[in-house]
Amino acid sequence: MNIWRLVTQAGVHERMPLHLQDRLRFANRLGLVVAVTGVFLIGVYLYLGRNSMQALIGMTVFGALVPFFNQIGAHMVVRILLSFAPALTVTIFDISLKMNAPEKLEIISYITPRYVALGSIMLPLTLFTYQERWIRNTLVGLLLVLVFNFDYLFHLTGVHFTQIRPDLVSNAYNLQWINMLIVGATLLTSTSFLIYTNRKSEQNNQRILAETLSTNLRLQESENKLKESIEAIQESKRALEHNNYISTGLAHFLQLLRREKDFDKLATSLLSQLAIYLKVQQGAFYWLSGEELELKALYALPHQKATQTHFLPTEGLIGACFQQKHILHITDITAHQTQVLSGLGEGKARELIFAPLLADEKAVGVIELATFYHFAPYQIELLAQVAEASAASLANLQFLGSVAGAGKEV
Repeated sequence: MNIWRLVTQAGVHERMPLHLQDRLRFANRLGLVVAVTGVFLIGVYLYLGRNSMQALIGMTVFGALVPFFNQIGAHMVVRILLSFAPALTVTIFDISLKMNAPEKLEIISYITPRYVALGSIMLPLTLFTYQERWIRNTLVGLLLVLVFNFDYLFHLTGVHFTQIRPDLVSNAYNLQWINMLIVGATLLTSTSFLIYTNRKSEQNNQRILAETLSTNLRLQESENKLKESIEAIQESKRALEHNNYISTGLAHFLQLLRREKDFDKLATSLLSQLAIYLKVQQGAFYWLSGEELELKALYALPHQKATQTHFLPTEGLIGACFQQKHILHITDITAHQTQVLSGLGEGKARELIFAPLLADEKAVGVIELATFYHFAPYQIELLAQVAEASAASLANLQFLGSVAGAGKEV
């Protein structure tokens, strides 16, 4: 059973149209039937002592090789030869019999090829699709030419039908045309119905295939739109979460600025709260004191381990941030370790960020933060807003502290 299925599928692949796949399967099966029939007839004729079986042997070999030819892609030639195989085999067999043993000639040998050729019209109608109708119609025409010109082939062999038992020839010869008309009408009716149903079936298959493809495309489009909607919802959710993160953090730091009245305590609290909220590993707070930026607070680093506590406003990354008055974000400090000058020394942080403290658009300090991870855009946005809000409060506390100190001295 597996061998039969394997032979039937020879030359058939999924990229072929479905109607062509069916024709190739039928051709493979028909080839095997022709081969088995040929073997049977050869055995019968050998038993009867007949010679001149070259045509039968050729037909048998061809039938057995049909799956092989289909497998190598020659299915068009195979189907054309299969359409002619029975008619040509019987015709050649009878002609060889007439040429080699005319004494064995019978009226049935003269009539049989006509019926076989007429019946073979069904083969091209079955083996070829509606899209291949020009080949199908040509083969049908050639088979009809063989049917109606069989007398001429007989004359070429030198044997005329009048040599076949004259007492039977006249009636048999006339009777064969009547029978052929009946068979022809029957074949014409049945094949017309077969062509019609075959065409309708192929049209329905094409329609179903087109509808399936259209449905798949619509489903794909719907799936893509659904994915886009989900992504848009997720993006909106992330944006809302980030906005909540910024607004909640800003409210927390504004409350801290209103609550704390001491400059040094506010600087320390502000730095530590920023480090915790932004989830950074180290931090430093610098304030302009005279002509230098002085280290006022550290986070997660002892004061004595700070590599430098005073910076000129033009010195290092801190000075660059101070001069440029905008956030400076260093994303790959490991690649530029020898070029980086900051107050946190040679740590193994992945990123550094410097935020300027601006009071009335004048730089008064810098906040430096280091992380082992990555600063997200919304974290940088929060840092910028907190630095902007805290600069004025810190400057005001420093001014009040200096006024209070001056009053005590007086």
